[in-house]
Amino acid sequence: WHLVSYLDHVKSLANTLAAAGHPISTPDLV
Repeated sequence: WHLVSYLDHVKSLANTLAAAGHPISTPDLV
């Protein structure tokens, strides 16, 4: 399902930003 892939992409991006030291304000939807 496209939404699942989208959420996985968002979580992956958030993890990447967090690893880079950026603040994460996106709520975990999963």
